[in-house]
Amino acid sequence: MDPTEKSYRLHLRDPIAIRKLVQSLLDSGRLLEAAFYFEKLKKLKPQSYETNKLGYLLSIKRLDPRVQAYDIALKGFGGDSEDLHALRLAYYIAFSNLPVALEEAKYLCSLNVNERFTMDVLIQTIEETRDEPLSLLFFDKHLAKIIPNSKLEKTFRQILIKRLIGIVKNIHD
Repeated sequence: MDPTEKSYRLHLRDPIAIRKLVQSLLDSGRLLEAAFYFEKLKKLKPQSYETNKLGYLLSIKRLDPRVQAYDIALKGFGGDSEDLHALRLAYYIAFSNLPVALEEAKYLCSLNVNERFTMDVLIQTIEETRDEPLSLLFFDKHLAKIIPNSKLEKTFRQILIKRLIGIVKNIHD
């Protein structure tokens, strides 16, 4: 039993303990258990921002069409927040709706994003779409915040090579 689950066992009706347990289960890929405990959380705090955000994440991971209800609920909390746009982007990527994902990613790149989740989703979008204008926009705005890894470096290298080939072809034409 991990520390998060122990904390939950000590505080069975505490929404914060349940929320941390659901997040831990989501992070470890235990979606059925996360859904079970999420329902308990939803009964305790149905109008909570954090509850609806977890519901959105769970719906994305489970490819659940009820994601729209969480979108509406979160919009009621803060309108056009960075969280809401990042969650929408994750949803569009999960369902391979790349044209809409590109528009959402471009909007997020125009913001001064601070959340780790938002950065991860933007990087995933660049990896999935291999869109040159998006990657350039992202680099211009967020290069200093990127934590490098080999997969990301390979993706960016492929994008740059593709762009260089395009430039060379234009020179010779």
